Amino acid sequence: VRYSSSYYATKNSEADITGMYEANENNAHDHSDNTPISGVYDTTDENFVTFYSDAIVGRDMALAVGSAGVTIVAMVLHTQSPFLTLMGLFQILLSFPLAYFVYYFIAGLVFFPFLNFIGIFVVFALGADDVFVAVDKWKNARHELPYGTTEQVAALALPDAAYSMLLTSLT
Repeated sequence: VRYSSSYYATKNSEADITGMYEANENNAHDHSDNTPISGVYDTTDENFVTFYSDAIVGRDMALAVGSAGVTIVAMVLHTQSPFLTLMGLFQILLSFPLAYFVYYFIAGLVFFPFLNFIGIFVVFALGADDVFVAVDKWKNARHELPYGTTEQVAALALPDAAYSMLLTSLT
């Protein structure tokens, strides 16, 4: 046996499903006569699976790019600083090689399924959240120390921001 085949019924009525089973017994799913088959698909054609998964991955990547765009706009609006936004994006981009290093070299996982690309959404969200937390903690510390030096504001804001970022990233 070189391959196996599965037929999945897509009709609802009992008569249609019985007819499909009878057609299968009579080898009626042979496509050599170019007759269309309705209500069933065959899993022996790998092109169907490839076409379907490529379409899904392409759509998901488009959503990831759209998500990144919305995240960038939100970061610029919240921080009111293109520099902080770029540094936040740099932080997000640096997390990908680190995550892959842990995944491949430390955990020893060789297989990298396409489902892992969903993590792009999570990474962008966590990275943006870290920037939002740091900026908010800095603004709060600046309000508490209106005449404090940058070092004093940083000494007040950054330990609290680091703890908050750790908790939000872990959850």
